[in-house]
Amino acid sequence: MCGPGYCAMSSTASTPNQLPTPPSGYFYAGPKSSFTNEITPIETPLSKRFSIVNRRNKLSAVVNICPHQGAPLHTGSCVDIEDFGIVWGSAIVCTRHGWNFDLETGACGSTRFVIDVFDVKVDAQENVFVSLEPKNKDTQGPRRDFGGKESEI
Repeated sequence: MCGPGYCAMSSTASTPNQLPTPPSGYFYAGPKSSFTNEITPIETPLSKRFSIVNRRNKLSAVVNICPHQGAPLHTGSCVDIEDFGIVWGSAIVCTRHGWNFDLETGACGSTRFVIDVFDVKVDAQENVFVSLEPKNKDTQGPRRDFGGKESEI
């Protein structure tokens, strides 16, 4: 089920209303086929908004809020992080001021701000599960989530 710009978790299980059982510490985000766009915003069980990023068929999950002014990150784009032509990662770019955040560390390329990044698992049935806790807790820098709600652009 999708709302204005958001997809709620859906079921691919054979029995209606039966969601796949997530690993401990994870939630079911949906079938992998739901995440063919470069960036797909989702609602989590904790009423937080995440973006699932599909970059070169690798799924990543980040909090959907830029810590600068609360802009929604799902309206942005993805870019390569490169050094002298060698690509060593990917980043999500906020449309408001162009800040980019590494999809592995959450670190911003132009400031000390950090966004939360979450582990993603895909099982044999192509079900996508996202961790409830950030995987980048050790990354230093200020974080802001604006109460879990993005500001309007």
